[in-house]
Amino acid sequence: MDWTAVDASHGGSRWSGTVQVCAGGWYRLEVRWRDGEGVLGTASVEPFGVGEVFVIAGQSYAAGCNDESIRVDDPAGRVVAYDAIQESWRAAHDPQPNVGSGGTIWPHMGNSLLPLVRVPIGLVNVAVGGTSSRQWMPGEPLFENLVAAGAEVRRFRAVLWQQGESDVIEKTGIDTYVRNLVTIREAATKKWGFEPPWLLAKSTLHPTVYNDPVHEGQIREAIDRLWRLPGFRPGPDTDILGGENRGEMQSRRHFSPIGQRRAGLLWFAAVWNELNRTD
Repeated sequence: MDWTAVDASHGGSRWSGTVQVCAGGWYRLEVRWRDGEGVLGTASVEPFGVGEVFVIAGQSYAAGCNDESIRVDDPAGRVVAYDAIQESWRAAHDPQPNVGSGGTIWPHMGNSLLPLVRVPIGLVNVAVGGTSSRQWMPGEPLFENLVAAGAEVRRFRAVLWQQGESDVIEKTGIDTYVRNLVTIREAATKKWGFEPPWLLAKSTLHPTVYNDPVHEGQIREAIDRLWRLPGFRPGPDTDILGGENRGEMQSRRHFSPIGQRRAGLLWFAAVWNELNRTD
């Protein structure tokens, strides 16, 4: 685009302004500061993009606890992950920032989504392994991390929630799980000042640790109920990924390499469906 005048304001040594940019990227931003006599200074930054941003929360299947470290396919690295410690974005190659040293399902989701959305994709992952829904309630450290992550990126498309195994272990009741998730969402959206949808996965199966069809079924029923409530949307049913998609019995492993890719594809389908909603 051509040079555009920006109505800038400043406080101390910081200047700020707003400019409209078409979705896409990567772009290079060049800034010139001038007065009536000429250019006083210049600066530039690259790359930056305008695209889709998702906040990811939940437990180990959403975090870096899976078998294979997967890389972003795009040569330009337009699937990126936010590093809250470094306060910067980087290509979303595994391991993801601050969620464990293993592989995740998210690079493959991004690899599948990028050719269709054709804009950069940002992932902000705050998942923590071994956590139940009660540990994400308002006032808990995990809730504060979730709120801070959303506030840091200001606006984002959706929360991607992959969690449930620890509630199976704790034998959380259906009504309790529903109440917990409603409370978490309502409190978080109040803090953020807007209401992004929450896509909830059915993630109750952990055959390398337990086999508990009764309590797995209770959390699945709770997710069914939540899907019908305002503010929640269907995520993938990753419980369909058994057998070769998981580690060996009693190994405490999570998704195998093929399971990671299939879970990533299931998340791609859920996100693509959300992006194409017309209601």
